Amino acid sequence: MKKIIMFSLIAFVIGNAFSQSTGAIKGVIVDNSNQPLPGANVYLEVSGIKQGAVTDFDGNYTIKPLRPGLYNLFVSMMGFQTKEIQSVVVKSNEITFLKKVILIEDGILLGDAVVKYQEKLIKEDDPMRISVAPELLENLPNNRNIPSVIRSTSSEVNVSDDGTELYFKGSRNGASGFYIDGIKVASLENGLPSGMTGSFMMYSGGIPAEYGDVTGGVVVIESKSYFDILIERENRKKR
Repeated sequence: MKKIIMFSLIAFVIGNAFSQSTGAIKGVIVDNSNQPLPGANVYLEVSGIKQGAVTDFDGNYTIKPLRPGLYNLFVSMMGFQTKEIQSVVVKSNEITFLKKVILIEDGILLGDAVVKYQEKLIKEDDPMRISVAPELLENLPNNRNIPSVIRSTSSEVNVSDDGTELYFKGSRNGASGFYIDGIKVASLENGLPSGMTGSFMMYSGGIPAEYGDVTGGVVVIESKSYFDILIERENRKKR
């Protein structure tokens, strides 16, 4: 009996942790006259594995749950050209809302059937939270030095002379928290191997309870997943 209870508890904890680490994609599909397209197939494909949804009467769709990472999204429907949206970013516990996707009828040559998802490089949807997308990090010459990147994106953060400590709004040394893939680290001195930083989020206030009692600020870094690296490699082959 104890073994059954213990197994159930472990399964619940693992399942709960997995559900909390996933995201979703939402959007709407229309035709070139801006009319919704019910019954369109919207799906993702990574290493031959497909996951997707069918649009409802209003052309809306939701794909979930999805592990954080980069995905290529495909939209297809009989009588229309298949469309691909590349490098769609999915983040943990967030919904990625895509712009309206327009399908073109077969036989009509208009635009490009392959488009690239565009996300704001720096998002400040909350004045006390800043999210930096992978595209910005990749284009920086010293993207392993996260403190320097943070200093360039926020005026509320000071960096120590050696570039390893961050001070939020004049906070004392050691008052800030640093997390890499959910694991708390003492500092960002060593960071991640070159090219492995996926994205990061910085809280200068209104810090979520999951990061403990921090008086300074919190930096949360997510490394690239296997799927991120795989899709980047496939996209490079297409160029």
